[in-house]
Amino acid sequence: TSFALNANTLDLGYNERVRLGGSDELQIFNDNTNSVIYSTDNLHVRTNVFRLNRADNSENMLTADFNGAVNLFHNGNAKLATAADGVDITGNTDISGNLAVNGNTTLGNASSDTVTIPGDLTITGDLTVNGSETILNTAKLEVEDTLILTGTSSTEPTTGGFGIETKSFTG
Repeated sequence: TSFALNANTLDLGYNERVRLGGSDELQIFNDNTNSVIYSTDNLHVRTNVFRLNRADNSENMLTADFNGAVNLFHNGNAKLATAADGVDITGNTDISGNLAVNGNTTLGNASSDTVTIPGDLTITGDLTVNGSETILNTAKLEVEDTLILTGTSSTEPTTGGFGIETKSFTG
């Protein structure tokens, strides 16, 4: 057991603990491999600005500011940040399981990006496609409704017309 108390320093050896509380509910120690803060109760850190940094203080791992953002970092780069209007994610996002989205959703940059969805996609509600060209690359197109409207815009097609051939199908 090595213990030294100087004017500004408390020195303890490995596995020697600072114990607080009537039943040692809070303990702080180093086991020669890990530095440990141990608590059998809820552990509260009360501050207006919180930083969790690398041991050499060269980069952030987590930052939290009172009435501001909470940021999570990977290799010193912010990847997830809370904002007044939600959450901002930088980089790729892998989700296993279901993703539920409420409200309007924008995927990518509408002017240049491509969104690819492998597998089946089910849309409940109306589908509106805006663009100069819509391509369906499929072997079969099923339309449950018997009414298909064409040429409903204010501009006439430059090709001079539009046609759909229908055939009876029993199957």
